[in-house]
Amino acid sequence: MLLTGGRDSVCRVWDIRKQSQIYALGHENTVCSVFTTADPYQVVTGSHDSTIKMWDVRYYGKTLLTTLTNHKKSVRAMAPHPKEQAFASASTDNIKKFTLPKGQFCHNMLSQQKTIINAMAVNE
Repeated sequence: MLLTGGRDSVCRVWDIRKQSQIYALGHENTVCSVFTTADPYQVVTGSHDSTIKMWDVRYYGKTLLTTLTNHKKSVRAMAPHPKEQAFASASTDNIKKFTLPKGQFCHNMLSQQKTIINAMAVNE
């Protein structure tokens, strides 16, 4: 599975072997960041619409699991934690930590940063 996000407000899920699109996962604005979780069927998308969406993309259909609305500005970057069941998301309003697989908000990580973040990574 390969994920792409674009200015057309869609995250596309691709079958690499067949070189074909499986699903289109929608937002209201540009999709800036995407990743899969330890569950190979869970996809997380972040957008300029200020939301994070969590999806189940099994081969028999796609399901929107939840929409997180904790950010006030564009969600421009996200990164899963390499060991914890958690991920971080970045916006000009804050960097936030959430749990996986449900997306429960944990806490703000860097409330003092006010710059635009285009990429991020999480280490132990």
